[in-house]
This record gives sequence, C-alpha cells and structure tokens, in this order.
Amino acid sequence: MKTLTNAATLAACLALAACSFPASGQTACLHQKLLASDGVHDDHFGFGLAICGPALAVGAYGTMDHGYFTGAAYVFRHDGSEWVEQARVVAPDAAQSDYFGVSVAMSPGLLVVGASGAFPSDEPGKVHVFREYDGEWLHEFRLAGSQAGPSARFGRSVAVQGTRIVVGSPEDYYVADTGKAYVFEPDPQNPDEGWKEVAVLRASDGAGKDWFGQAVALSGDHIIVGAPQHGNGDAGAAYAFRRTPEGDWVEVAKFPAATGARAGSAVAISGGVAVMGRPGGTYGRADIYRYDGAAWNFEKFVNSGGNSFGWSVACEGDSVVVGGRSDWDYAGKHVARVYRYRTGDWVHTDALRTDWPPVSDFFSRTLAMSGNVVLVGAYSDGTDPFNQTGAAYVYGLNGCSYCPADFNSDGVLNSLDVLAFLSAYVAGDPAADFTRDGVVNTLDVLAFLSAWTFGCD
Repeated sequence: MKTLTNAATLAACLALAACSFPASGQTACLHQKLLASDGVHDDHFGFGLAICGPALAVGAYGTMDHGYFTGAAYVFRHDGSEWVEQARVVAPDAAQSDYFGVSVAMSPGLLVVGASGAFPSDEPGKVHVFREYDGEWLHEFRLAGSQAGPSARFGRSVAVQGTRIVVGSPEDYYVADTGKAYVFEPDPQNPDEGWKEVAVLRASDGAGKDWFGQAVALSGDHIIVGAPQHGNGDAGAAYAFRRTPEGDWVEVAKFPAATGARAGSAVAISGGVAVMGRPGGTYGRADIYRYDGAAWNFEKFVNSGGNSFGWSVACEGDSVVVGGRSDWDYAGKHVARVYRYRTGDWVHTDALRTDWPPVSDFFSRTLAMSGNVVLVGAYSDGTDPFNQTGAAYVYGLNGCSYCPADFNSDGVLNSLDVLAFLSAYVAGDPAADFTRDGVVNTLDVLAFLSAWTFGCD
C-alpha cells in the first residue's frame, strides 16, 4: 500500500526521495534537533530559518568570525535518514556587526541570506545569494537596494521563489522613512550579470517609522509585506501586492489591525492563503486571509491565550503554524501551534513542543515550513545560562516521515491527489508549481506524476 505525507512546496523541492508514513497518522512528530557543529554561546543559531524539501538553512547572526555579530548560515541536507550539516557559509566581505544570517530563504539550489547590519549604522545592509554546485554552496551575487540609505536594515527579511527574491528594508536612521521592500529578478537580457531590481514596494498610506518590510512573504505573483508600527499606537498592518500581466507590482489589499496589535510582525503566504501575526496586546493572535481570485478576504483569527502569540507564522497549503514569545502548554513547555483547514474551518490539531524545559530557548519565535515539515527556531537554546548556542527543531506534521505527492495532505496517496493537483494546475494555482521554479507548466505535471508513481513503500 502506498502511503506518505506532504503538500505542494515540500514535494516541489524534494528530489523524489522515498520514505514511509502510516496512513492513519495525522500527529506531529519531532524528527530531529539541529545544532551547529561549532556553536558557542550567543551565536543565535535558529534566528533565521528556511527549508526547501531535502535542504534547510539556519542563520546564526551572532557568530564572531570577524568580530561581534559577524554572522553565519548553516545548510543541512537530509540523507534519507537524518539531517546532516552540509555547509557553513559566510559573506565574502564579512565584517563585525553585519548580522549575516538574521534572515534566510531557500529555493532549489539557491540560498539567500540577509545581513541587515547594526542599528544605527552608516551601512544600509546587504543580502547575499549563494548557489549550490556539486554539493558546495558558492557565493554568486550581492544585492543592494537602490533607495536603501544608512541604517535601512536592508535584508532584515528575505523571501525567494524560483529566482525571484524579495528583500525587506524597514528603517532609515536619518529620515522618517516608512520602509520599503525590493523585488529582484535575473536580467533575461544579461543572465550572467546576476539579479536586477525590478520594483520598489511601498505602502500607499505609509508613514514615518512604520517598519514596512520588517517581514516579507512571496508566493507566485503575490507578495505580503508587514509593517508592525503602522498606525496609531503601533496597530500595525500587512499589505498585499500582486504582479500585473504587464509586470508591475501593485498594492491590492491592506490587512488592518487595532491599536497595539503590532500586526505584520510576521507574515506568511502559500497559494491563496495568507497569515498575519499580531503579537501585541494582552495575548496576541494570527489572522488568516484567503484569496478568491479577485480579492483577499478575512477568514478567521486564531489565538491560544499565550503571550505574544503571532510572533512568528508559517503556512503551507491548508496548514498554518503560529509561534509566540511565551506560549506554554499544560506541561510548562514552549509550544508552536498547528491549525488545519477542515470542513470549512481552521481547527487546532497539534502543539509542537520540546522534550525538556529549556533555560531560555525562545522556542517558536521563528518558524519556517515546507510541505508538512516545520522548522522551529530556539535561538537561545542551551544547557545552562552560559551555554546558549541556539538550536532548530524539525517536525513532521503527519508523522515521523515525509514524502512527496500527497497533494491533499490526507496521509494517503491515491487518485484524489491526482485530481487535486490537476485542479490546481488548470487554475494556475501557485500550489501546482511542483518544481518550485516560479512557473506552473508541464514540467510540474511530469514531476508530480513521477513522484506519485514512485510513491512510498
């Protein structure tokens, strides 16, 4: 019998690896705790997170290669049984206070790392692009924002899909800047010259110190940008942009919030589902929106009663994961909470937790997700108050293994997955971008059918 677990993004990134999963299981399982091979106290390993199928990256902006807060990023690859550290990457121009690794993003064969720099600073911040060649990650390009001035914190947030890159730049120390987000794409006329800036995104009603660009998310022709200090009393907001057929990026929606919500501190998007974290106020919450083909509509908010719930968010298909600054379960352990869309409603199905009470781990303040695999950061994780190197935890939402092609995420590989994929493909839904190259085409059909046929034993 063929059984497996996954959703579109993991399947798209995963190189058709075989694995097994019990069809009846829908319970999250801790796969592995990841540590840096050379980690030391205050590395902040686990602050930047990204995962794409069999590869993941963990940023550690506190490493001291060239002085305090130089930063590094670690790449892990799944070898069929566990995650193994593959590479440690640093900026070729690494310097003190770069904060390299404060943000990371991945697509197949590409790693994007933000180095937003100290604040205040005369430097605007940097973003580095690495490409994998024969198992090695080599520096390929450095991105710069055309309007990023001193202390712009260019690179505080990054997102990538295919070869399209979005970079958040939320501040400017010397002017009352609203913040910006930059869109980069390879120049089709000069492919050997790297990426070119194709758009600078701003909020239509932005004001000084909104922190627009503190968080960014990308899916197909949709970008979500968070601005957690927008409005009266740091109400915050998130803005949705869409690429027109002519190639222009236009603002199509604003996700608002109430005073003190700090909405937009975290954002996520997958196909037609977007999530905005609102960690302010007494407890915090996360708002879920759905795109109907013409507009973004509010669907539901979720909360837990935990402090600063919504500090981090991630989503994939019809699964949403939300973390908090101090969200505890009944056993006194930090948790990240999982919600799934079932029979017309978002239902709380799981709590991701560590197996021991940490000293001060900041568990779930950062999240990343690919298919039904969730990466949870704990960037102050350690054995005692003087040995907190940081860690990242890998969870499977549908059990203790994961595989491609279970497109409807029901834990069973059958004809319903084919129908679900073909429906998304005909509709041009980004969820059908099985190869994760940013384009929905026949190559995605071939990749999906190959994964579906291969199955899992």
